[in-house]
Amino acid sequence: MRKIVYVKWVDALGLDGWRKDPKFDEAEIEHESIGFEIENNKRFISFAQSRQINGSGFSELMIIPKKMILSKKYLNETAN
Repeated sequence: MRKIVYVKWVDALGLDGWRKDPKFDEAEIEHESIGFEIENNKRFISFAQSRQINGSGFSELMIIPKKMILSKKYLNETAN
């Protein structure tokens, strides 16, 4: 069974160029992702946006370090 996981996470942000006000909107670094969970260990979670029906191949992989995860929940499971 492959779990489908929803992850809310933060990312690093780089801003180039001169700015009078170096502030940024915190929403710029928060993201949401959904995918088929591949691995979940102490350091990171990995999942794929797409997979082959027979479960042999994955595409659009995402690997997020646990320290960057704000929240996570499982939506359901698939047959493969």
